[in-house]
Amino acid sequence: MVVIEDNGNGNGLPRPVESFLNSYTRFLRRRAEFVVLALVVLTAAFVPVLQQMRFETDLEQFLPEDPVIDADRRAEGFFGAPADPQYFLVSGPNVLAPAALREELNITLQARYIEGVTETLSLAGLLDEAARWEFDGANWTRHPDRGLLNMSDAEVVALRDLALSVLDPGLDLSALPLPPALEPGDLRLLVSSLLPGDFRPGDTGAPSTVVIAGINGSLSPERRKDVSALLSDRVGALGLREIRVSTTSTSLLTREVDRATVHDNLPIALVIVVTVCTILALALHHWSYVLLPLACLAMAAIWTFGSAMLLGIRLIAIDIAVIPLIVGLGVDYVIHVSLRYQEELERERRPGRAMSNALVAIFSSMSLAVLTTLAAFLTSVFTGIQPIREFGLLCALGVGSCALLAATFYPAARILLDRRRADARVRTLRNTRLFTHGMALGAGAVRRFPAAVVVAVMVLTFGGLLGAFHLRTEFGVEDFVQPDWPAMRTVERLREEFPGASMYQSVILLEGDIANPATLWAIFNITERAGESRFVVRSTVGGTDIPKVQSAATVVRRALAQDPALASRFNISGTGPLPACGPDDVAGLFDHLRANQTFGEAFGQVVHRGHRYDAAVVRVYSFVRDTAQGRELYRELSEAAGGAGTATGGTILTIRTLDAFRDSQISSTVVSVVFAALFLVAVYRKPVLGLLSLLPVALSAIWVLGTMFVLSISLNALTLTVTALTIGLGIDYTIYITQRFRQEMACKRPAPAMHDTIMNLGAPIFLSALTTWAGFGVLALSPMPLTQQFGVVSAATIGYSFLLGTFVFPIFLVALEVWKRRRGRGGGAPATGGDEGE
Repeated sequence: MVVIEDNGNGNGLPRPVESFLNSYTRFLRRRAEFVVLALVVLTAAFVPVLQQMRFETDLEQFLPEDPVIDADRRAEGFFGAPADPQYFLVSGPNVLAPAALREELNITLQARYIEGVTETLSLAGLLDEAARWEFDGANWTRHPDRGLLNMSDAEVVALRDLALSVLDPGLDLSALPLPPALEPGDLRLLVSSLLPGDFRPGDTGAPSTVVIAGINGSLSPERRKDVSALLSDRVGALGLREIRVSTTSTSLLTREVDRATVHDNLPIALVIVVTVCTILALALHHWSYVLLPLACLAMAAIWTFGSAMLLGIRLIAIDIAVIPLIVGLGVDYVIHVSLRYQEELERERRPGRAMSNALVAIFSSMSLAVLTTLAAFLTSVFTGIQPIREFGLLCALGVGSCALLAATFYPAARILLDRRRADARVRTLRNTRLFTHGMALGAGAVRRFPAAVVVAVMVLTFGGLLGAFHLRTEFGVEDFVQPDWPAMRTVERLREEFPGASMYQSVILLEGDIANPATLWAIFNITERAGESRFVVRSTVGGTDIPKVQSAATVVRRALAQDPALASRFNISGTGPLPACGPDDVAGLFDHLRANQTFGEAFGQVVHRGHRYDAAVVRVYSFVRDTAQGRELYRELSEAAGGAGTATGGTILTIRTLDAFRDSQISSTVVSVVFAALFLVAVYRKPVLGLLSLLPVALSAIWVLGTMFVLSISLNALTLTVTALTIGLGIDYTIYITQRFRQEMACKRPAPAMHDTIMNLGAPIFLSALTTWAGFGVLALSPMPLTQQFGVVSAATIGYSFLLGTFVFPIFLVALEVWKRRRGRGGGAPATGGDEGE
């Protein structure tokens, strides 16, 4: 631990640290060529690794480490992963006309025979399957050679009208003869979900319908993206005449996100570079003060992403935000080195000596800033969300790379260039009259009106707190995609026109010995209670609302309806096991259902058999409109499961992810603050000063959260890192101010010392804040909502941190020093003239 205290050497560094720095800077002066060459060679070694770099966004990566998520993965292990649906929105003058139905069937068949597609669903497909069955009054017979494509228009219309008649609420479906595997309630739900929400019984035409292709959920995310793209290409090549088709799926959207992450954000990266170059050129009037920082930034980016590839980090869309972080902090560190170097050149004209003095002078403040920033980002390791952990690690790699290059490559290259110049001094922003006048006004306001400044800060902080408590947490593919993408417009149309096609499937998983009366009783009970939720999808059959819930209980009831003799054979009823029912009865019943040709497939979807019957699920189909309804559904299903099972899957996964986002922000913020406080207290050996240094950071975090509320920006996969970002970036300014103030206090009273601190540090802090603000702020131009919001929030973070650290924090720092002097415990040599507050 480097403890900052005055040991009489004039720079506040312990003698061993100062000795090391003197040795290092001596080596840097003498072997500058070697340092530059070695670092260039190291950078070149990373370049081949970058060929592996690509962005592969998968929303499932954001699922946290959580018992409920683990239960969902176990359910997938037992029953297979649910299909990833790809929707084809079909539009036309009348999508129910025979010619249109045949084209819709072609879409269905095209999708059905693509490898990786496990199921298809469409009204045309339903009619095609219905055309293959014949009922002779007693039995059903299937004729594979029949179908929609070889029927006349009149036959298609008759079959279509028969299918649409099931939507008539007055029709008793239980009286209709249906194929054995088809439930009356399922048929009504199926037909209604494939038609627009405003479709009414008796209509024979519709402007749109939907075709759904289910992609095997067990495939890898990249393979699912390939299948989704192939589906789109095959359907697009059909040459459809009667209908128009647009398509969307999560895999298709994330594939587009991966493409846009690089291609659409490339212009943003160029704007960031041009903006930073412009700022550097205006601040330091020499070409080398633009090109050398750019070289440092490029090398830091190569080191960061090259290290990520070596560590096996899988890059996703949010990781693109590491680039402005590298730009902001890389320029920040270089600017502090550059301006202190220029300050030293006023006293020592030899570039090597001046650079050595500059590095020694800023070592304590910069090392503290780098360490606290690294710690703030590394707190992400405590989160249970893998992409957030890896994003924090990437940020830490970027910060470390920027700091190392600012302390090695940049000063070595600077020395090599300036040795050839007669005068290495350049005109800086600090020398301009406008900047000097502006900083003087700011410093004067802090000195003359401290009470007014503090009151204004308190009012804004109170408002920020109110907004922070009302922030929403959201997560979904919409965070990553542009609203005007065709696939996203299709999503919006589906939500508006086909609410029935947006059903979510949640499951209640039961594990252990399933083939016993107690567990079967539990399944019947859970099925009943889950079906009582107002969010469960329902259909009306024979005047009775039937909830869309599938379980061993529903299969047993269907089997009993077809074969009542099963009741006495296995001691079972439609309400559950009879008192005489034993484990052998349940096992025998399960064996019978599993082997049954009619119910075997449905039974296998809700009861799993390994060496024994070891797992069962209750599948609940629901429709929720927002997070609040999702939470209510989760509560209801958890209560229905009781201690017998675990509610998981579907909407519940989203709720658990949102909770993990919130918990992640709280935990990372607490750990960051605690570490920074302990670290600064230990370094300064003054608890009050260490804690006081965190005040601007805490205020800035509150202001940022309040700003998010005002701008209707929710906490999402990227903005939830805002507090860690605020601590990581904002604490730098307070550290620089504190360290310089302690140096100025060696020969001045508090108020003049702070005035000179602001005037001397104003340029480097303002420039570093400006470049960092520009780097992040340009992200607001990104077409991707997630990155756009992050840019706005980050720009606000930088702006608030600069204002609070430069113009508010000094008020408290001076007040602390004045109070200490009055109590007789202050340090620093007394100055002549004036009183302490001046």
